[in-house]
Amino acid sequence: MKNAEELQQKLYFLLEQLQEMARQLPLQYQQRMPYELLSGLANCLLNETIFKIVEGLTEIQQVTEKQLLQQRLKLLHRHRAEKEALAKKTPDSVTEAEKMQVANHPVELKQADMNLILQLDQVVADQQGTLEKAGVPVSLSLVSVMWVFGYGSLIWKVDFPYERRVIGYIKGYVRRFWQASIDHRGVPGKPGRVVTLIPSNDPEDKVWGVAYELPEDQVDQIKDRLDEREKRYQTNLNVPFYPKQISSNKSSVLVHVYVAPTIGPLFLGETDAVAMAEQIKSARGPSGDNLDYLAKLFEFMRDEVGSDAEEDTHLTMLFRLCFP
Repeated sequence: MKNAEELQQKLYFLLEQLQEMARQLPLQYQQRMPYELLSGLANCLLNETIFKIVEGLTEIQQVTEKQLLQQRLKLLHRHRAEKEALAKKTPDSVTEAEKMQVANHPVELKQADMNLILQLDQVVADQQGTLEKAGVPVSLSLVSVMWVFGYGSLIWKVDFPYERRVIGYIKGYVRRFWQASIDHRGVPGKPGRVVTLIPSNDPEDKVWGVAYELPEDQVDQIKDRLDEREKRYQTNLNVPFYPKQISSNKSSVLVHVYVAPTIGPLFLGETDAVAMAEQIKSARGPSGDNLDYLAKLFEFMRDEVGSDAEEDTHLTMLFRLCFP
């Protein structure tokens, strides 16, 4: 009986400490710390095994952070060496390739930093999974905010603030020009064709696009704005997202995706490729030519996705028919 009372007192003490720690957090984080979560954490802290698991995870994180720091320092060292080598040359002996290499340093560093952040995100996601398996209640909202995935015009027409823009893909779907547009790339009576997502029979099929991390304090406002903009896309999905810059086949975050319903007058479905191309070439709406929509999507795949763009045979076929 005494042991039970001691455990209960220890539980109350741990819960009070966790509540005090939560009160020190900014208000937006306090709202993510309900009593049930803190109580569950206090119960887990009674088990000394949890401390050993956390110690192990901490060691792994420290090793990972050191490795990532070394990668960044190595890149900065190479950049410095290339600048110094260029400075020693006479202007006439400097090639255009060398100039472009040095000029591209800021872009290369930015991409490297984005990759580092994504890898750290993956470490946090892995830690969360390990703790959940050990019985620790971990709220998903503690490690990620809302992400929105764009696979059509959201790739280039971004009329909302965001924290990060990450290129990557979702799996199990294909992108098709099967949705009618009567308010952006066409008009009533002469609709354009824009993309939607269709479930694939192959779970490994990929749809490339861009994921945007929304600012925590503006999620509701941005979501309302996007809901209005994407009102024709009434189906909302939350699916795993796989960043391009992470080599492992693991998802870092869940992304919110807008998909058009496959029932209704605006779902055109599959038809002859030449007929689709002719419709795209002739359509125009308040947002511009349908051809421009097709071209921008193709250019994103070619310029930002790269060799993996060849997987989107539907897009490539329509582009070649429209731009022979």
